[in-house]
Amino acid sequence: MRRLVILAVAALLTAPSAVSAAGPASLTRPAAAGRPFTGETATLTPARWRTAADAVERRWIRCPVNPATGGCRPQDIPGEASLTYLLSAADIGASVYAAERAHDATGWSEWVASNGVGDDEMPKGITAKVAAGPAPPQLVPRWTALPSISGTWRVGATLAASPGAWTPAADRYEYQWQRCQGGEEDSGEECEVKDIAGASARTYVLAAGDEGTWPQVRVRAGNASGWSPWAQSLLERWDPVGERTAGGPPGAGDDGTGTGTTGDGATGTVAIRGMTLTPTRFRAASSGGSFGVRRGGTLVTLRVSARPASLRFRIERRSGTRWVARGAWLRVKPAASATTTVRTRFSGRLAGRKLPAGSYRLRAVAVDRTGRLSPARTARFSIVR
Repeated sequence: MRRLVILAVAALLTAPSAVSAAGPASLTRPAAAGRPFTGETATLTPARWRTAADAVERRWIRCPVNPATGGCRPQDIPGEASLTYLLSAADIGASVYAAERAHDATGWSEWVASNGVGDDEMPKGITAKVAAGPAPPQLVPRWTALPSISGTWRVGATLAASPGAWTPAADRYEYQWQRCQGGEEDSGEECEVKDIAGASARTYVLAAGDEGTWPQVRVRAGNASGWSPWAQSLLERWDPVGERTAGGPPGAGDDGTGTGTTGDGATGTVAIRGMTLTPTRFRAASSGGSFGVRRGGTLVTLRVSARPASLRFRIERRSGTRWVARGAWLRVKPAASATTTVRTRFSGRLAGRKLPAGSYRLRAVAVDRTGRLSPARTARFSIVR
């Protein structure tokens, strides 16, 4: 039955336009929580997007079930666009859920639908329908604030889970760490969440298998009346977990955002405070594209806290949820005149071979006079067909 509902939602939210939507690609769908009884308030956890959105639109939808077919016809609930929705008598016998879409410089994304209110308490494959209230007494805890994760987004670092807030009060919690992985960056597909075997403590050390994924934690709370349904943490980061920086301690390096933000785990005395790349777009020929061969090459400008002994550069290509290295690190010694601004130009020697069309990033690390590394900085570029 849930599949029929989702198909109906897809038909409603994508028609009548036949043009593929632009905008940010969704990483996870929005999640609706609450008890499916009139008078209860449903709460929505927003969708997470692979890139930053400058605006988000939201709608609540009811889908009255047709007893003869088992399907339903989605209907927008007028005036309802907030993160909460008070279930009413008009919702009785219908599944209720929300949908969101996001906007960036490329336009609006397609609509992404949540689960139905109350689905977390139903057997797998069964969609909850709203019933007349009042709801039965609430005995086991239910979340009022979702779990969250803190820590450095890098292999070797330790993440810590906060259980969130629950009512009535909980006297014990259970944790299960998960990886959210898969889904191509531009496909509109969400990542797939899978449990990490044996990871059931409040803290979790990021392992090599977590590189390129988005860790999450789910938490359930217990009291004398029993255990709550599981509550899922939010995905707070756009980019996945990064690799461990060579020569640095666990967690050293950039913070995994892919935006060039300096991390807190610096091991050297030099930090890269900013990085720009010109140009950032290349055209691929029939045999592929090249980085740094256009009219004198590609200019890379770095702002540093002090003159580094050397710099290391590497090209990485986006492959699904992972960044894959294209060749080894290249070492560059800055000019003697360089102080807090370092400029270097690449004319093909960093990646002399042809590169297929796709999304790339140039990764830079500064090396001080003792050989210690700074956190990495990244600047993105693309090769287009």
